[in-house]
Amino acid sequence: MDVYVYGWRQSPYPIAPYNWIKNVLDAALRRGLQPARTYLGIHTYCRHWLDSGWPYYNVTYDQAAQIAPCETWRWMERIGNMTVREKYARTANGYLWLSDGDTLAHRLHLADEFGLAGVMLFIPGVEAEAIWPVIAEWKAGVSPWHGYIGLEDINLGATRFNQLLDIAYSQGRKKDAQPCRITHGRSVSATRHILEAMFRYGELSAQHTKNWLGAVLDVDAVTIDDAGNDDTITFSQGGVDYLKLYLFGGLDSAWMQSGDECRARLATWI
Repeated sequence: MDVYVYGWRQSPYPIAPYNWIKNVLDAALRRGLQPARTYLGIHTYCRHWLDSGWPYYNVTYDQAAQIAPCETWRWMERIGNMTVREKYARTANGYLWLSDGDTLAHRLHLADEFGLAGVMLFIPGVEAEAIWPVIAEWKAGVSPWHGYIGLEDINLGATRFNQLLDIAYSQGRKKDAQPCRITHGRSVSATRHILEAMFRYGELSAQHTKNWLGAVLDVDAVTIDDAGNDDTITFSQGGVDYLKLYLFGGLDSAWMQSGDECRARLATWI
């Protein structure tokens, strides 16, 4: 099932908005489509919408990088009520919608969510090189997800907090063609630290954070409690609060990957 080309006339539409894909799959399955016999068609090309003339033309990833430098690309989480999860850039004569490893990761997740047989890519040969590590990790059952996190020391102390940061830095990808995808971060203060990474599912769950904390406190993780909401979790042991985890973007937090949203949230810390 090919689910792309959301719009093709008049307006610079995204290529395949995330919740449009979900709606298409929902409708197809309600009408009897068998998930175990269905492959999700995912685009790998980019699309340049022009301000004048024919509305658009498709380009390869490398061509897109020549039309608009990578540092000008932005993440579009949503437009109005529509969840998009694609990258875009304003160009000299239009808008560019982009496909790379980040956009692909979300669509691979949908194939898992709906229990599909697999995925098919359109068009081979035009893709970003960065999609292949994403696909390899997905096939191995460890789909990556881009996330920003904050860790705050409440009662750990400097030594144990640094030990916990060492564990946190060991998560995510160990190498990538784009160094910015490897776990990196910085201290905001002596007790606050921000990390950004392409985490694998499960590497940034409450349970895994309990495991980190248990290791530095030298206690069983089952004795650690957590309380909070989707984007702020406090971890305690024996009635003492030790650590706060903040999810600024990605994963299951309310603050998704939009760069503008993440920067606004991070500004409250910095």
